[in-house]
Amino acid sequence: MKFGTRRAFASSTISLLLLSGCTTFSFAPPTVQTDYKVNKSQAVCAPQAASTDEITHDFRGARNLIDNFTTAYRCSVAEAADGRQIFEVPSFLALITAALGPTFGLRDDGRIAAVASAAVLGRANSYYAPREKLPL
Repeated sequence: MKFGTRRAFASSTISLLLLSGCTTFSFAPPTVQTDYKVNKSQAVCAPQAASTDEITHDFRGARNLIDNFTTAYRCSVAEAADGRQIFEVPSFLALITAALGPTFGLRDDGRIAAVASAAVLGRANSYYAPREKLPL
């Protein structure tokens, strides 16, 4: 396998790994049920969790619609919290590679690349922790 082929394979593997969490990286608003009231008692956040209570065009219907939006966005926040996991394991493995690499014949260029990728992954991981960024 030539060097160019290895580089293409490695970059496509990394791209596919990062795209595997596509819903986590999506900044599109969540799908909100606007026709029927959502059952908040169900543990699973799913659009099919709607009840048979139709949303009417009155005050009670407006409250039900607000509840649907609140539930959808809270479920979206819970799903976005899983976005950190896709960065933590590869970052840890890159640091282990940089530390133990010379033992197994990894050159200095490889160690620098491993440390750099761990730094990038660690910084990308911090994107999903807005509360940790707040000054206290």
